[in-house]
Amino acid sequence: MHTIKIASLPARGNPNNPYVDLFYDALTQHNIELIGKIEIENTWLNNSQPDAIHFHWPENVWREYSTSKNPRFFRPFIREKIPGGWRTIKYLDMLTSQKWYKKQLRTLDKVKGYYHFSRFIAHAKKNNTSIIWTYHNAEIHEGSDFIDRLGYKALASMSDLVIFHSSIAQKDFLKKYNPKCQTLIMPHGNYDGVYPPARQYKTILTELGLTDKLPIISCLGMLRTYKGLDTAVKAAALLTGKVQFLCAGWPHPSFDLQSLGEAINALPNAVLVPNFLSNQQFSDFTSVSDCLVMPYKKITGSGALLAALTLSRGVIASDLPYFREILEQHPNAGALTPTNDPQKLADSIELYLAIPHHIRNASAKALADTYAWSQLVAPIAKAIHSLTCDSSTISCNKNTDHNEKI
Repeated sequence: MHTIKIASLPARGNPNNPYVDLFYDALTQHNIELIGKIEIENTWLNNSQPDAIHFHWPENVWREYSTSKNPRFFRPFIREKIPGGWRTIKYLDMLTSQKWYKKQLRTLDKVKGYYHFSRFIAHAKKNNTSIIWTYHNAEIHEGSDFIDRLGYKALASMSDLVIFHSSIAQKDFLKKYNPKCQTLIMPHGNYDGVYPPARQYKTILTELGLTDKLPIISCLGMLRTYKGLDTAVKAAALLTGKVQFLCAGWPHPSFDLQSLGEAINALPNAVLVPNFLSNQQFSDFTSVSDCLVMPYKKITGSGALLAALTLSRGVIASDLPYFREILEQHPNAGALTPTNDPQKLADSIELYLAIPHHIRNASAKALADTYAWSQLVAPIAKAIHSLTCDSSTISCNKNTDHNEKI
């Protein structure tokens, strides 16, 4: 069988999420090779000649695009060639320091980034390079704008294959973009082999300043507003004297860390660790937790859920469609609770912790085992091979299978 060469964005080595590594490790068994990172340049595409390019979080392309020049380059010219140039430099410095100016400049860069991206994928189509998109999120967690939506629309129109981790995500995509390309549902795989064994239980507790006298409920991973951490803190307060609370992860730039810190500091037996979590720390903190809490306000898919289950810990999650798809039929592996309701979250935590811990943990791991990458990627590999086997059939418009599911 011919080996398919694919470039991905991002490529391997993301310290925040080894998803791409796991996905392409599994595809290797199907003669699909990841050759590296996509560079959004036509010359790169012409020289690399991948069979396909695969986008995961495409908004990063236009959001991180920048053509701004260093103003220091113009200073000598203005000072030497323009009479009273120092005054011009002074006023320019005042202008460029204004928040509104920086915002407008950033918006302009995003618009340029969108056009740069659009031209690149159009060039890829012209070169018969297949385009794949994994639809991880319906929109950016902190909110999408019109430029993001233009970028998503352009990619949807050009894609040959779009991959989803849930049926609700697929339905949302089909309704929003009405594409003519092939779509496939592939559940998110587990994290077997990613995390090292946890260190000694008492050592971890001592470092955190927690005790073994009360169960520990935890929120782990990047601190972001959509994760409903305020609801988790309020639920922990309602369970004062019954549980301990651990919240750990790197705060997103838009996150209100001060308010969260004040709320957690007001609780007994509660700890906030606002740092990036290494794989060892995530393993350690999960191992001392009796369950993880994910009272998210919105979600398209969740690697955090699969990571917790992989490490044999159940999850109390918001009753959102993605979480429902995974947990609803497995009550010993987790529980669902209404969003933005601290009292019901607290009640769900109590009920779940009443299940013997060995049953909870075994059920969580058993559920994670059903999401082995080796079992999930075979239909994706078949679809990728079918896209690239004959350049005359690559066009999205010629593929009519819209609703396949693994």
